[in-house]
Amino acid sequence: MNNFDMNNNELILVLNCVEGNIQVVLGETQPVNIPVNIPVNINGVGSFKQNLLYTSTWSGGSQGVEKLAPNLSFAFEQVGRNIQELTKIGVICGAGSFTGIRLGLTTASALKRSTNAKLSGLVFSDCLAYSLEECLPENSVLAVVCAARTNLVYLNIFQKLGNKLTLLTEQIPLVLSTEQTVEKIQTVLTAQKIKLSLKGLPLYFVGSALLKSREIFQTAFSDATLLSADYNLPSPYILLNLAFNAKVEDEDLEPLYLRSSDAEDNIGQIAKGLGLDPLEAEKKLNQLKNSVEHIES
Repeated sequence: MNNFDMNNNELILVLNCVEGNIQVVLGETQPVNIPVNIPVNINGVGSFKQNLLYTSTWSGGSQGVEKLAPNLSFAFEQVGRNIQELTKIGVICGAGSFTGIRLGLTTASALKRSTNAKLSGLVFSDCLAYSLEECLPENSVLAVVCAARTNLVYLNIFQKLGNKLTLLTEQIPLVLSTEQTVEKIQTVLTAQKIKLSLKGLPLYFVGSALLKSREIFQTAFSDATLLSADYNLPSPYILLNLAFNAKVEDEDLEPLYLRSSDAEDNIGQIAKGLGLDPLEAEKKLNQLKNSVEHIES
């Protein structure tokens, strides 16, 4: 048995569906009183007790919707807890597969409505980076490069200063071509070397973009360490950690769509295949997108 006070714990569920696989993490956390003179890590390590109850990962494929609900039911049965005990749901909002993002957000919203759980959103690149935080040497740089689609990369760059990660690029991942990604990383590295008066910074790469573009990154950064695909899935402990500390949102979470969908980019060909006028289809799509943007503004 664990030493958790059942009257003071949080039961947290975290969903990650953004890169083809579906990752479910269920755990309980409990705040810990820490003296004010003891520093707490940026992502909350040390500020609470953590008990991982259940974690599972499987390929979502085309049956993600059909598989997720039964697996959630199985998870709660396995640990002997009731889904109504949920106090918080963390879900990765992107960037990644549009279908996966919608699956995670829709499931999280449905659970929020059927329980008293609070809802928090996470960013996939953050989850990968903080999963590696303790392993990285001081002053090293980590480039998180995730596949967006053919020749497009989601990029975020972090640096470990002391025992903490610092974000060097924008909070939201950049969407760049592979060539632009290489140029951006080179620019950031040069700036940091000058700023820290270092001849070189240890550079690490992680992410699904390495599966297709590994040679490009290895050629451009011959001294870098390219991590294997084993590191492309966030640590369940870090997911619990980040979900515990993430901001609670009152409304449903917004998906982190950073690029246009395949359907938008190929609307002309799709319309032609259906026997419709491609130009008219593109016109109607633009009208619809403009009307949505007007409502949101």
